[in-house]
Amino acid sequence: VDGAGSQTMPSSPTQPPSLAQHLRGYLLKRGGTLKAWKQRWFVFVEEKNALDYFRTPRDVMPLGQVCLNHASFTCEGVEPGIFHLHTPERTITLKVTHTDTPRTVSHYLCVSQLLNATKTKSSHSFLGLWSCQDLVAILQKALQQCQSEKQSCRLNQQNYNQTEEDQDLTTHLEQTQVQLEELKNSLNQKDQVIQDLKKEVRELSEKNHVKQQVIQKLSSCISRWTEQSSDVDSQSVQTLIKQNQDLQDDLKAFKNQNYFLNSEIHHLSGLWRTSTEGQRVLMNKASVQRGQHLRLLRELQEVSLREGAQSQSLRRILQDALNQANRSELTLHKLEQYILQDWDQYGFPLVQDFEVEDIQLLAKIHSPDLRTQQNQDAIERPLVARWEQYMSSCRGDLSDSPELKSLIRTGIPPHLRPQVWNWIIRTRTQRDQDPLQYQQVLSQSRSGPWSRQIDLDLPRTLCTNHNFSSPSSPALQQLRRILMAFSWENPSIGYCQGLNRIAALLLLVLGSEEDTFWGLKAVVENIMPPDYYTPSLVGSQVDQLVLKDFLSEKLARLSSHLDRCGVDVSSFTFSWFLVVFVEVLPSHILLPLWDAFLYEGNKVLFRFSLAMFKLKEPEILQLSTGLELHQYFRILPKTVLDQRRLSAVAFDELNPFSRRAVRSRRALHLERLQRELCELQRQRNLFLSQRSIHKSTEEEEGAEGAAEEEVLDNNSEDDFATVSCI
Repeated sequence: VDGAGSQTMPSSPTQPPSLAQHLRGYLLKRGGTLKAWKQRWFVFVEEKNALDYFRTPRDVMPLGQVCLNHASFTCEGVEPGIFHLHTPERTITLKVTHTDTPRTVSHYLCVSQLLNATKTKSSHSFLGLWSCQDLVAILQKALQQCQSEKQSCRLNQQNYNQTEEDQDLTTHLEQTQVQLEELKNSLNQKDQVIQDLKKEVRELSEKNHVKQQVIQKLSSCISRWTEQSSDVDSQSVQTLIKQNQDLQDDLKAFKNQNYFLNSEIHHLSGLWRTSTEGQRVLMNKASVQRGQHLRLLRELQEVSLREGAQSQSLRRILQDALNQANRSELTLHKLEQYILQDWDQYGFPLVQDFEVEDIQLLAKIHSPDLRTQQNQDAIERPLVARWEQYMSSCRGDLSDSPELKSLIRTGIPPHLRPQVWNWIIRTRTQRDQDPLQYQQVLSQSRSGPWSRQIDLDLPRTLCTNHNFSSPSSPALQQLRRILMAFSWENPSIGYCQGLNRIAALLLLVLGSEEDTFWGLKAVVENIMPPDYYTPSLVGSQVDQLVLKDFLSEKLARLSSHLDRCGVDVSSFTFSWFLVVFVEVLPSHILLPLWDAFLYEGNKVLFRFSLAMFKLKEPEILQLSTGLELHQYFRILPKTVLDQRRLSAVAFDELNPFSRRAVRSRRALHLERLQRELCELQRQRNLFLSQRSIHKSTEEEEGAEGAAEEEVLDNNSEDDFATVSCI
């Protein structure tokens, strides 16, 4: 066996090769604890008549040695190529590698001859056996067997190739059948399409025939009309044309006349407004001087004078002066009532009404003159021009942009305000998705649980407004339908006092019931925080706490002054926020505030409240008693008359004023307030349970106790909201 595991036969029988040179190669040896096959390199050592085995051919020291003296060889394994060497000491199982090749047989025979040679313990006799006829016969037999195996393998290969060819043909036949089916289906579909096209061609032919008939009839009609019109007298046609031209000339003349009349009316209105404002200013100054004059007369009257004719005469003169001052006061009051009969285009009074005590308080703190809105034509003209330019550039299709935000903060012109408000409301409520919702709700809300409260609040809605001053005003009936529809649409809110004023202002600006309904939904459901108008008024209370935080942060001096005087601003600002300043601010300030409120949201209320406090901080710091502060806060919004200055403070001087800061403070106070309300509800339930137990023990007061319990249960929600608000 050579180094590759193969046999090298001797060149001639008379000169056998050395066993040490040829009897070497790899054999598999079974051994170890697991009796696994391990490949070892075997070398026949002629001097020792033994087999040495190594791990690799390069190893120097053998792993072991098998002595062939007195060794026997058997081949009893089921698997070919396995033989056993039996020595007196042990039995070694070996396996020839690559038993599937003809070379393995030669390996096997060489080892067999080697073992047979070892039985005689003669190397030369072993070499004699190498060249005997038996070996040749065995080799010939092995060669014949290999040839037969080769023939059988060739036949098997041919059969295999024939089988593969049959399978390919079968697969190709199946694919051809599938393609045939697909072609048949495609042919059927195309036939169907052809039938449909033929049908459409027939229909189009029929339509074309009908159209041809219609064209023929129209042509005949036109020909008849042409014949008839040719019979008309040309003189009458000329007369009609001349009359038409005369009417057009008259229309142009009336338009020009209307334009000049409007300009004159506008000029006269400005002059009249200026004179009215001047009269109002003079009245206010006269009121202040009259108060000072009366105070001086009373001080002189209280001075002790000497007894005598001189003293009596002086007292009589002072008394006559006081009587004359009282008569003058009544005359001024009547004149003031006459001046107040002036309204703006929305029905609000142009001149604010002040009580005598309010005027005296303002005179005490040296408040500026109580002018209402001045003639701001010079200021509003550039604003109107900017709005007209913007609307023409966007072609009426508004979209959110910094330019639109800046314009809205400066105020929307009255003739564009309904259009812009409707766009904001549609954007917030997605009104176009259900345009018939208001009509459906209105048909279902003829009566409801809130109708009684709504009827009670309607006469108290915008009493100073000209459109709502009469109980039989159509605006009140429209407002009632809007509030009934809203309370039916929002059962969780129903109706809350304050919604009537919000809806009334929307109705004055928008003019339509449906637009007002959607505007009210936008304010309550989208702009204001949740639970703002629910019975508990949690959202409104939280906003008052947030306002106090901002007041102490941005106006620290004013906040500390109010704390020292024991004045809580939420007792006034609560109603400001609840009604969104309706009937709180003058109309020329209220409407620009609402422009920004609808577009930017609830944060605008904080801005304008703090702006009013900042503008009036010097006057507030002059008041040192709680009574004077309460009286001044009651009229404070009416004293803010410069809308431009107020907007500048609200949007410029109070920055930064981020929406995130408002949300974070609101969430903090909401969590704390909810805990307090839960604790208050728990104490209330405990009180009611104890009261019911106590009353159950008093049998003689059972009827009276039951009546009181029923009254308490009916008013539980109102009591709870009132206590929470406090």
